[in-house]
Amino acid sequence: MKNYSGSNRRKEPRYIVDNLRVTEQGGISLIGKLRDISESGLMILSEEVLCTGEELLVWVELPEDPGFSSGYMEMTMVLLWSRIDEDPKLYAHGGNIINLSETARQDVQLMMKKFGLEETF
Repeated sequence: MKNYSGSNRRKEPRYIVDNLRVTEQGGISLIGKLRDISESGLMILSEEVLCTGEELLVWVELPEDPGFSSGYMEMTMVLLWSRIDEDPKLYAHGGNIINLSETARQDVQLMMKKFGLEETF
């Protein structure tokens, strides 16, 4: 298994994009809310513990704004880490995006450009 700590963890800038819903495929079961995103990974805040190593097919809600391809983007992610959030009622989960279509990649880039606040740490 790869080591996802330190310099191996974040290869690209990540952007804070709060409060977009992340659901299981189909949009019915809420997993949590998007906390930050890059072209290679994302962080989700949820009320439930998720299993690290799990591969998830998720839908990420897109902002209601012209230019996005649809109301959501679909991606496959593998959950790499999980911890209690600063808010002890929530869990933070981080993972790599392992399957992202070109359309979804363009949506991520547009989301980061229009709504994201780049994290500098």
